[in-house]
Amino acid sequence: APFDPVDEEELRQVGLSFKRRTGVAMDGIHVRHLALLPPAARVVLALLFLVVEQLGSLPKQVQRLLIFLIPKVTGGRRPIMLAPAFYR
Repeated sequence: APFDPVDEEELRQVGLSFKRRTGVAMDGIHVRHLALLPPAARVVLALLFLVVEQLGSLPKQVQRLLIFLIPKVTGGRRPIMLAPAFYR
């Protein structure tokens, strides 16, 4: 069954739902930037999401994750992964 495209206003709300201090991956795009896009650009982005979902494969540029090992207070480290905004 085909997917319905995400509503552009929903994309704006998703962007606003991320904290300002959320990390940024290699793409340099903070997820909150989605809220700054004009509605027509969010419609195009929603269509891109739809195409990716239909194909069932993320573009290679979006598949890269940054992994940081953050020291834990109790010792050891915990991994933090930053994915590109398109994936998040």
